[in-house]
Amino acid sequence: MGISRLKMLGDGPAQMVPLSSHQGDAYFGYAPSGTHPDAGLLAVRDKELIWRLFLDPVTALVLMPDGYRVLGVVQPPAPSPPGLVALDSDQRSFLFFSQHSPQPPPPRKLAVASGPVVQAAASHAQPVLGWLTRAGEFVLWDLMEQAVLYRSVPEATP
Repeated sequence: MGISRLKMLGDGPAQMVPLSSHQGDAYFGYAPSGTHPDAGLLAVRDKELIWRLFLDPVTALVLMPDGYRVLGVVQPPAPSPPGLVALDSDQRSFLFFSQHSPQPPPPRKLAVASGPVVQAAASHAQPVLGWLTRAGEFVLWDLMEQAVLYRSVPEATP
C-alpha cells in the first residue's frame, strides 16, 4: 500500500498533503486547539500498532497495545494532550491512550459500559463518545464532564 494523502479542498486548487502513513485507517476528532492547521485533529494508523497524531506543528506517535479497538481521536479535558479512544478486549471498558515521549503514560479509563459493546464511535465535532450494547442500551458520554449526556434502554417486554 502507498503513502496516504489528505486532499485539501478550498477556494483555490485542491492540494494533496502526504500523511506518511502506510496502513490507511484514519479518524478525525474534536479538539479546541493545537491541531493540524489543514486537517484539524487527525489520527492515522502508521503501522499495525502505531498511530500518528497530526498536531500543530508536529506529529506525535501513540502505541496501541494489541487487543484494543481504536474508535476515534479526541482531546479530553486539559491538561491531557490529544489521544486515541479504544475499546478494551473486555468489550466494555473505554480507554484513552496518548503520545509517548519518551515513555507512554498508562491508559486512562474513560467509561465502562453496562454490557458488551457492539458498536461505538467518538464524535469528530463534539467531545462525545457514543456506544450501543448487545442488550440495546444506547449511551452518549460527555468526555469533558465525564458524565452521561443521554441514555436509552430497551423497554421490557411482557
